[in-house]
Order: sequence, then C-alpha cells, then structure tokens
Amino acid sequence: MSTIKMDYEILCYKNVRENTVRIEMNEIINEVDYFTFIVQSNVELDNHCLLITDIPVEITVIKIIDGQYFYTVKEDSVRNYFKNQDFDKVFDLYKARFSIPNFVQNILFYKLFINYPIGICDIVLVSKDNYEQISTIKLNVVSSKIDDFEFESLVSYVESKGSSIWAKFSLLKQQANNFNDEDRLDWLLIFCDNFINEFRNKYLFYFQIDKITTLENNYIIETYNGYNAVSEDSILWLLTNLEVLTATNSYDPNKLLINNRTFFPTEILSSHIKETTDNPENQLINGFINEISYFLVELENLFSSEVTSTDSERFEDMVMAYSYKRKLKLTKELAFKLAIIKEVIIKEIPVSKTDVNFSNINKIESKDHYYYVYNHLMTWLLYKGANYTNTNKYFKGISRLDELFERACYYQIIDTFMQLGYMPVIEYNDAGEIFDRITLSKGQKKVNFYYQNLPDSLTTIKNIRNQLKPDFIFEFDDNTFIILDSKYKKSKNIETYDYPDLALKYLHGIGSTDGQNFNILGLLVLFPSTEYSRNFYHKNEYGIFGSKTIYPFIGSIGINFTNAESHLMSTIERVLEIKYS
Repeated sequence: MSTIKMDYEILCYKNVRENTVRIEMNEIINEVDYFTFIVQSNVELDNHCLLITDIPVEITVIKIIDGQYFYTVKEDSVRNYFKNQDFDKVFDLYKARFSIPNFVQNILFYKLFINYPIGICDIVLVSKDNYEQISTIKLNVVSSKIDDFEFESLVSYVESKGSSIWAKFSLLKQQANNFNDEDRLDWLLIFCDNFINEFRNKYLFYFQIDKITTLENNYIIETYNGYNAVSEDSILWLLTNLEVLTATNSYDPNKLLINNRTFFPTEILSSHIKETTDNPENQLINGFINEISYFLVELENLFSSEVTSTDSERFEDMVMAYSYKRKLKLTKELAFKLAIIKEVIIKEIPVSKTDVNFSNINKIESKDHYYYVYNHLMTWLLYKGANYTNTNKYFKGISRLDELFERACYYQIIDTFMQLGYMPVIEYNDAGEIFDRITLSKGQKKVNFYYQNLPDSLTTIKNIRNQLKPDFIFEFDDNTFIILDSKYKKSKNIETYDYPDLALKYLHGIGSTDGQNFNILGLLVLFPSTEYSRNFYHKNEYGIFGSKTIYPFIGSIGINFTNAESHLMSTIERVLEIKYS
C-alpha cells in the first residue's frame, strides 16, 4: 500500500486600497493592512491549526479542487485572537471581504496585526495532536504609529545597561583575545562617559590649585643698568649684537671692557628663572584630552552617517536607527563636556606640545589628580584600537518589539540585584553575547539567574516534543525556584489569559529531573507600564507581602525603564527577605 506524500503551503494575501496581492516570506505588511491566509494541502487538515506567534487560530476548508484542499481561518477563532489582543470590541470594524485571484468566492480579510508588536511574526501550521510544526512563514510587521518615546527608552535601556554590565564584568578580566572591534567601541564610549564625568566633577578643580611645574631660564632683552642678571649667554649675545655698544670712559661704573676698550651696552640679554607648566607631565594630560576629543569627533561623524543611511522599515533596522541616534546624542553631550574640560586645562597647564608617550611617573604618582588621568590613559591605550562596526550584539536575535522588551527586562533584573548589593559572577563566553546563566552573589548569599534556560535539576515534564523555557528563573541554594516571564501586553490581558495559561504551562509543565517535588515559590509576569503597577492573584494577606503567604504566589509587575522607582526591586527584596531572614 503506497503512502501519500503530504504537501503543504501557507499562502498569505494582503489587501491595500481594494487591491489584493500575495506576499512572500519576510515581506513587509503594515499593521493597518487587511490580511488573510490560505493553507493549501493535498490531505485533509481536520486536526490542524495556525499559530500566529504562539496564539492558535482554527482553520476551515473553503474549497477542494483536483484533490487539493484549501483552508482559511475561522471567523470565530479570529475573533478569539482579537480578544487575546484586547481588541475584540472593534472586531467587526477590522474585517472585510475581498477577492483572491483564482478564487470564485470572496474571502474574509482581517486587520490581524492592528495591535501586534512590530517586527517578525511567525505563522506556523501545526498538528494539534502533538503541536509538531509542519509549515512556517515569517512576515515583517511594520507600524506608522509606534510610540517613539517607549521604543527609544527600550533601545536606550538595553544598550546602556547591556554595555555597562558587559564592560564591568567581562572587560575587566582583560581577555584581549576575545575582545573584538565591536566590543571595543562599546567599551570606549562607556569609558569616555565615565572618565569625562568623573574627571570634571572630582579632579579638574585640582589642576587650578595644584600643578606640576618646573623652573627654567627665561632670557629677556632689557635695558642695561648694571644690576641685570648676566651670564655667559649674555656675553655671547653681545658679541653677535655689537650695535648695542657705545664707547664710554674708564670711570663709568657700568662699563664693559672689551679688547682693552670700555663700552656701555644700551641693552643686554638677561637671564631670569621662571615657573612653567610646559613639562612632560602636563604634555601628557593635554595629549590625553586631545586624544579623546579626536575620538569623539570620529564617533560623531560615524553615527551621523549611520543615522542618515539606516533604513527604518525592518524592525532590526529600526532598532539600530534608535541605537545610533542615542549614541550620537551621547557623543555630542560628551564632546560638549570635554570642551569645557579642555578650556580649563589649556588655561591652567598650557604646553608647547602634547605627547602621551611618557615613562617617568615619579611626579605624577605624587598627585592624585595626575595619577588618576595617567591610570585612565594606560587603560585607554590598551584597548583603543577599534575598527568601528555597524552591528550591535545587545540586540542580536531580537526581531520583534516584545523580544526587545524581554531583553530590557533581562538587564533590569540584573541591575536590580546589583542595586541590592549583589554582584554578578559571569563566566566569559566566546560569543560575547547574552549570558544564559549568571550567579548573583552577596557574601554567603547566592542566587542563580537563568535566561531562557533551565537549571540542570529541572526538565520539561509536559507531554510535548519541545523544551519549555521560561524567560527567567531564580534558583536558590536550597533548590527552590521562582519563574518570571515577560509579556508585551496589558495588565488586564495578563490577568485574564496569561495567569491560567502560564500556571498550567510552567507550574505543571516543568518539574524536577529526579521526579521529586518541584519546589516553586512563585510565578511573576513582567509587562510594560508607565505607572507604578503590581498585582497579585491572591488576596493581600495570602500574597507575598501578606502574613499568610501561599506558595506558589502568582503576580504581575509593571516595568518602566525611564523611572528608577520599581515594584520589581521591592518584590525581589521581599523574596530575598523570605529566603534569607
């Protein structure tokens, strides 16, 4: 008996101003475009559905031609999809019937992406028996109404926190063999920011009151009066300037005897000792300031060029455009501050030339403000050789706005622990990218932080083929855990849809590898919010801040990347208090 070879294809169509066109893999679709799917198959797909970025949408057959089945999405299922996106109240406004080439009847189209996070949307045909992926297509969703402030704050936070954490805990290991050009540029920009601000605020003043100076002869041609400071150089000068000599008698007290004849000089080259700042130590200070100034000019030209040339249609390009704008703004701010520093340095310790090649540091070591600059110069010279690239590892793997939010949450969790006195212990990885395991340590207290990765003691126990990997997991030394998941959604949707889904998915889908109890303390969902927001599933007295805490607790925390105040910190503080009190 022969087996029928199964053949599937997802056909995507959009309608713009009454014009229906087919769109291919990775093509762009605007959130306001009407859109529909046609799934073509040579077998029946009674037990299949489409996943639109993990949200299931049912399909129904609309046509059978020559053994080929044609399916489209069910209207009721799309309505549920809109409900999941908190847009079900206006569902009827966002559907319309249009024709498709080679189809007799009109098909329902929907504005499916009207409330979708911009970026890459994965559309997957799966079997509902085991959720095996059968066919996939990716579309690039764009939007003309993105919240610029929110997007810019996310990009800025991810890049600034990512680069600062990396610089502090990877660069300082001085593993130069793993230190690529892209990494250098990030580090040098952070270096300039830290150095310029600290130097201006703490050390610049001391160059006005405590300078390294040297004494040197200062030769001046002045009227001769008998009291001038005369040296051998004065006599040599006279021999080449005889016109200043006039004859005088032997009784003149200011006479000079030359070849047994008496002369009186009207002028003489006189030697005076003066204090000067034109010495190697100050030439080094001026040279380092100039070097940073030239570097910032190069960066400003680079980022200005990238801002102008970067296309902003694709999500990845949009992220980089905001990244370049942020770096350009920072570079201009640093150049302005450095100009103020340079003006003071030129005035207080002027030099005839600048030079950063200097070895004798005895005098430099005697003054803290000089030694501060010298130490930073040595570090700068060690790592300055950068070729500037137009890539950014902090956004690698991010193709949608919700993924950008997830990456920002990653850095905010680490930053929150650092503010609470916990220091990250990171084992360097050759890729130099995102660390999927970090140990956060404070004295004897240790918390293992996992990013899209399960601890060795946990595994997926749900009957599925793929591994379940929450966005974040805290592992404590007594083998207890807290799961955190980021959702680029509204709080209302999380409480209605995600609480039950994530509780079933993670609290009952993940377990201990040895089959023992899964000691889970809680499940927290992180979502974007401009307000100081936190909600829990249980009543207050049974929640994490109550006197009768029930485990596992379930809650959600609003994350704001432009405000230092955060419920995330107080929640983590409470968890640590419970664990270590």
